Amino acid sequence: NKGFSLKLNKFQLKHFKKILLGLRKNAKHKFFKETINILLISIVKSKSAGLLSEYIGIQLEKLTKTKRHRFFLIFLKKTIAALINTNLSKVRGIKIIVTGRLNAAPRTKKQILSVGKIPLQKLSYKIDYSKATAYTNMGTIGIKVWICQ
Repeated sequence: NKGFSLKLNKFQLKHFKKILLGLRKNAKHKFFKETINILLISIVKSKSAGLLSEYIGIQLEKLTKTKRHRFFLIFLKKTIAALINTNLSKVRGIKIIVTGRLNAAPRTKKQILSVGKIPLQKLSYKIDYSKATAYTNMGTIGIKVWICQ
Protein backbone atom coordinates (compact mmCIF):
# COMPACT_ATOMS: atom_id res chain seq x y z
CA ASN A 1 0.00 0.00 0.00
CA LYS A 2 2.85 2.37 -0.63
CA GLY A 3 1.80 5.70 -2.03
CA PHE A 4 -1.78 5.42 -0.78
CA SER A 5 -1.49 8.07 1.94
CA LEU A 6 -3.70 11.11 1.63
CA LYS A 7 -3.74 14.67 2.96
CA LEU A 8 -6.76 16.95 2.66
CA ASN A 9 -6.74 20.73 2.57
CA LYS A 10 -9.15 22.85 4.65
CA PHE A 11 -11.81 23.03 1.95
CA GLN A 12 -11.78 19.27 1.36
CA LEU A 13 -11.74 18.57 5.10
CA LYS A 14 -14.86 20.70 5.57
CA HIS A 15 -16.77 18.67 2.95
CA PHE A 16 -15.47 15.41 4.42
CA LYS A 17 -16.77 16.32 7.88
CA LYS A 18 -20.23 16.98 6.43
CA ILE A 19 -20.22 13.51 4.89
CA LEU A 20 -19.24 11.94 8.20
CA LEU A 21 -22.10 13.73 9.97
CA GLY A 22 -24.52 12.18 7.48
CA LEU A 23 -23.14 8.71 8.14
CA ARG A 24 -22.79 8.99 11.93
CA LYS A 25 -25.64 6.56 12.72
CA ASN A 26 -23.37 3.75 11.47
CA ALA A 27 -20.35 4.90 13.51
CA LYS A 28 -20.87 2.26 16.20
CA HIS A 29 -19.94 -0.60 13.87
CA LYS A 30 -16.42 -2.03 13.80
CA PHE A 31 -15.87 -1.56 10.09
CA PHE A 32 -16.90 2.14 9.97
CA LYS A 33 -13.51 3.88 10.20
CA GLU A 34 -11.66 1.40 7.98
CA THR A 35 -14.34 1.55 5.30
CA ILE A 36 -14.36 5.34 5.24
CA ASN A 37 -10.55 5.43 4.95
CA ILE A 38 -10.37 2.84 2.16
CA LEU A 39 -13.20 4.44 0.18
CA LEU A 40 -11.70 7.91 0.49
CA ILE A 41 -8.36 6.62 -0.81
CA SER A 42 -9.99 4.68 -3.65
CA ILE A 43 -12.04 7.69 -4.77
CA VAL A 44 -9.19 10.21 -4.69
CA LYS A 45 -6.26 8.08 -5.94
CA SER A 46 -6.07 6.34 -9.28
CA LYS A 47 -5.53 2.60 -9.79
CA SER A 48 -7.03 1.62 -6.46
CA ALA A 49 -9.64 -0.95 -7.50
CA GLY A 50 -7.40 -3.75 -6.23
CA LEU A 51 -7.26 -2.21 -2.78
CA LEU A 52 -11.03 -1.81 -2.67
CA SER A 53 -11.81 -5.34 -3.89
CA GLU A 54 -9.40 -6.94 -1.42
CA TYR A 55 -10.83 -4.89 1.44
CA ILE A 56 -14.40 -5.90 0.59
CA GLY A 57 -13.30 -9.54 0.46
CA ILE A 58 -11.66 -9.35 3.88
CA GLN A 59 -14.74 -7.71 5.41
CA LEU A 60 -17.08 -10.31 3.91
CA GLU A 61 -14.90 -13.07 5.37
CA LYS A 62 -15.14 -11.45 8.82
CA LEU A 63 -18.92 -11.00 8.58
CA THR A 64 -19.75 -14.66 7.82
CA LYS A 65 -20.18 -15.46 11.51
CA THR A 66 -22.69 -12.66 12.10
CA LYS A 67 -24.45 -12.91 8.70
CA ARG A 68 -24.32 -9.13 8.18
CA HIS A 69 -23.24 -9.11 4.52
CA ARG A 70 -26.27 -7.24 3.29
CA PHE A 71 -25.93 -4.53 5.92
CA PHE A 72 -22.27 -3.99 5.04
CA LEU A 73 -23.02 -3.76 1.31
CA ILE A 74 -25.83 -1.24 1.87
CA PHE A 75 -23.51 0.86 4.05
CA LEU A 76 -20.84 0.61 1.36
CA LYS A 77 -23.22 1.88 -1.33
CA LYS A 78 -24.42 4.82 0.79
CA THR A 79 -20.87 5.84 1.60
CA ILE A 80 -19.70 5.61 -2.01
CA ALA A 81 -22.67 7.68 -3.17
CA ALA A 82 -21.95 10.34 -0.54
CA LEU A 83 -18.24 10.51 -1.42
CA ILE A 84 -18.67 10.58 -5.22
CA ASN A 85 -21.06 13.54 -5.10
CA THR A 86 -18.48 15.82 -3.42
CA ASN A 87 -15.57 17.88 -4.70
CA LEU A 88 -13.12 15.31 -3.29
CA SER A 89 -13.87 12.78 -6.00
CA LYS A 90 -12.01 12.26 -9.26
CA VAL A 91 -14.21 9.25 -9.98
CA ARG A 92 -17.22 9.26 -12.34
CA GLY A 93 -18.64 5.95 -11.20
CA ILE A 94 -18.03 2.72 -9.30
CA LYS A 95 -19.58 -0.66 -10.00
CA ILE A 96 -19.21 -3.57 -7.56
CA ILE A 97 -20.56 -7.06 -8.22
CA VAL A 98 -20.64 -9.55 -5.35
CA THR A 99 -21.57 -13.17 -6.16
CA GLY A 100 -21.83 -16.15 -3.87
CA ARG A 101 -23.75 -17.46 -0.90
CA LEU A 102 -24.41 -14.22 0.94
CA ASN A 103 -25.94 -14.53 4.43
CA ALA A 104 -25.78 -18.36 4.16
CA ALA A 105 -28.42 -18.46 1.43
CA PRO A 106 -29.21 -21.91 0.00
CA ARG A 107 -28.26 -20.77 -3.52
CA THR A 108 -25.76 -18.33 -4.91
CA LYS A 109 -26.92 -14.78 -5.38
CA LYS A 110 -25.56 -11.78 -7.21
CA GLN A 111 -25.66 -8.30 -5.75
CA ILE A 112 -24.74 -5.30 -7.90
CA LEU A 113 -23.78 -1.96 -6.37
CA SER A 114 -23.57 0.74 -8.99
CA VAL A 115 -23.01 4.42 -8.22
CA GLY A 116 -22.46 7.06 -10.90
CA LYS A 117 -21.83 6.39 -14.56
CA ILE A 118 -19.71 3.47 -15.75
CA PRO A 119 -19.41 3.55 -19.56
CA LEU A 120 -17.79 0.15 -20.11
CA GLN A 121 -17.94 0.45 -23.91
CA LYS A 122 -16.11 3.78 -24.21
CA LEU A 123 -12.36 3.79 -24.66
CA SER A 124 -11.88 7.46 -23.77
CA TYR A 125 -12.29 6.89 -20.03
CA LYS A 126 -9.79 5.29 -17.68
CA ILE A 127 -11.38 2.22 -16.16
CA ASP A 128 -9.65 0.37 -13.34
CA TYR A 129 -10.81 -3.23 -12.86
CA SER A 130 -9.99 -5.76 -10.18
CA LYS A 131 -11.41 -8.96 -8.77
CA ALA A 132 -10.93 -10.77 -5.49
CA THR A 133 -12.22 -13.87 -3.74
CA ALA A 134 -13.39 -14.23 -0.15
CA TYR A 135 -13.25 -17.74 1.32
CA THR A 136 -15.98 -18.54 3.87
CA ASN A 137 -17.36 -21.64 5.55
CA MET A 138 -20.34 -21.62 3.19
CA GLY A 139 -18.22 -21.33 0.03
CA THR A 140 -16.44 -18.63 -1.91
CA ILE A 141 -17.64 -15.12 -2.61
CA GLY A 142 -16.41 -13.35 -5.73
CA ILE A 143 -15.95 -9.58 -5.82
CA LYS A 144 -15.47 -7.54 -9.00
CA VAL A 145 -14.81 -3.81 -8.91
CA TRP A 146 -14.81 -1.24 -11.75
CA ILE A 147 -13.74 2.35 -11.07
CA CYS A 148 -14.27 4.83 -13.91
CA GLN A 149 -12.26 8.07 -13.88
